[in-house]
Amino acid sequence: MKILRLAEFENPLPLNEWCCSLMWCPSQCYRHVVDDTGTHSILYLRWRWDDPWQAHIIRNATAEINMSSDDAIWTEDLFEAKGLFFTDEQVAEAKNKLLEIWAKEA
Repeated sequence: MKILRLAEFENPLPLNEWCCSLMWCPSQCYRHVVDDTGTHSILYLRWRWDDPWQAHIIRNATAEINMSSDDAIWTEDLFEAKGLFFTDEQVAEAKNKLLEIWAKEA
């Protein structure tokens, strides 16, 4: 499901800053990034009822945070694909790892 509640954040989402809603379930963190080609992406972390954190990169997301547009391309859960596991208390580590993954793939 790709329903994201962004109403509590600025629009457009600030560039290169984490914006988080850590209200237990779901907890979500977003980071608007732009690579060297000018492609906008959103780094997206989601934690649901139990561990672990899930991580996605949404490519071609517009500066206005349109992550559900037809042009937005969602990755699979990158943490699951890479065998990474972060508990609800490891949000800082999860943010750093997703940023590292994006930097390597950008």
